[in-house]
Amino acid sequence: MTACTEYRCDNPLRREAVRANAVLSGIDYLEVVDEWALEHPGSPRQRTLLVHLFKPVPADLGAANVAISGGTRVTGIRVKWAWPAAAIPAGLLTPDETAMIAAAPDVPNLFVVRVAQAGDFSTYTLALVQAAGSLAPPADFDPKLSSVDFSFKVECPAPFDCAPQQVCPPVALEEPRIDYLAKDYSSFRRLLLDRLSVTMPAWTERGTADIGVTLVELLAYAADHLSYYQDAVATEAYLGTARRRVSVRRHARLLDYAMHDGCNARAWVSVGWSGETAVLPQGTPLLTGGSGVLDATGYAEAVEQGARVFETLHPQLLDEGLNEIDLYTWGDDGCSLPKGATRATLVNDGGRLSKLQAGAVLVFEEVRSPQQGLAPDPAHRHAVRLTSVDLAATDPLYLEPTGAPQQRLAEIAWDVGDALPFALNLQRIDPGASHDGAGAGTVTWGGTNLRSLRIALRIDAAGAPGAAFFSWSGDGGKTFNASQLMPAAGNLADAPSGISVVFAGQFVAGDVYWFGPAPVSVARGNVVLADDGRTMLG
Repeated sequence: MTACTEYRCDNPLRREAVRANAVLSGIDYLEVVDEWALEHPGSPRQRTLLVHLFKPVPADLGAANVAISGGTRVTGIRVKWAWPAAAIPAGLLTPDETAMIAAAPDVPNLFVVRVAQAGDFSTYTLALVQAAGSLAPPADFDPKLSSVDFSFKVECPAPFDCAPQQVCPPVALEEPRIDYLAKDYSSFRRLLLDRLSVTMPAWTERGTADIGVTLVELLAYAADHLSYYQDAVATEAYLGTARRRVSVRRHARLLDYAMHDGCNARAWVSVGWSGETAVLPQGTPLLTGGSGVLDATGYAEAVEQGARVFETLHPQLLDEGLNEIDLYTWGDDGCSLPKGATRATLVNDGGRLSKLQAGAVLVFEEVRSPQQGLAPDPAHRHAVRLTSVDLAATDPLYLEPTGAPQQRLAEIAWDVGDALPFALNLQRIDPGASHDGAGAGTVTWGGTNLRSLRIALRIDAAGAPGAAFFSWSGDGGKTFNASQLMPAAGNLADAPSGISVVFAGQFVAGDVYWFGPAPVSVARGNVVLADDGRTMLG
């Protein structure tokens, strides 16, 4: 079964895109033959699966290409046979079954699967694979639509009224009236004597030499000791009330957890890097409330002014390609990674994620609000440690005219313990400006921070532009120039807000250069763990 990235989209465009694609196919929907079999003797219930595809069924698709997983009580569902509806050998179906399949509106696209046994009420997954034991889909099948979830009991009534019925309810006995606030010797003695007055009204002796009174006082003495012990044990028996560290440690050991002795405050820090790949040494000091590189004097002044010092706990490889990473949504609009997600797809344009490996830490961050005029939610940041990275992923649906994949992708996964605690919005917001065609042009943004807007220029086969450049100004007369940005993408990293961006150069007809749209959320690499406090050398 293929492991798919989990997305929830308001506009599922991928199904319609695959349906319209000339090559790719996939599973449209699946039917379980159940109630029809009740009316036609000889047909087994819940053992015939009708898999409807977007395109005609390949002639070589058979039982070896079907994998069924899932189930709670009934697992390991075995496939007896599987054939395209138009090529089922004689003798496998009854005449009624043959007529039922022949009446289907999409017989060329229908794939019939017969299983050895029906499943239970839980959810199962049917996946089409290249061969038995493989995880990859068959050739020309979309990797996201090659599997489908279904239930064998979809047509079964399920009231699920499992409340037990007591035919003979137990007789309710009269409970004694006991003062549960009694906690010491005198209150226990009084409680016992009051109870004996009810159960033995004829016994009225209260002299200290009486055997009955002696037994009452002996029990009150024992209860007093037990009450003290009970209070002490009850206090240490719960994590919220325990007063002794050894008690808390023992609670943790019951759950196979070795309690840590404590540490300073720690934080995940995403380091922006420009230039060749380098290693950030362990013990590098990081300061709050500032930016840039400080010398010894500036460092001391920042500390005196109240900046907190953190130090990195491990060396960290820094790669410019991991500063800010876009998330890929497989062509759907209005997407989000749902709460609890443990998989995602990253855009690996130009192979810039080649240094990303399992064990690395990524931070998902909402960098701008999906609603215009609002600031991003600072609580929508979450760090995950990757358990797997697949840099060979591509999207076969969207192709360049040459037939080469338009986007290189990276499939990533992380542990369920790092599952997203919130839904991460993956929309892209149009900054509101673009420029297409030949020649020079000017676009002005008012009050828009261009720090995250990307420059891109696509060039057709007619040729490359000559002496082309971008420039932007408006920060007190200061002008920034970014030469030779085409055809590669650039980043307006130093551009302030409320400025004019000028396009200039020699452009050929058909060139397209644009700004945006900007993503709501991104992933950040170059993440290092930092510890509060600074090392003082004597």
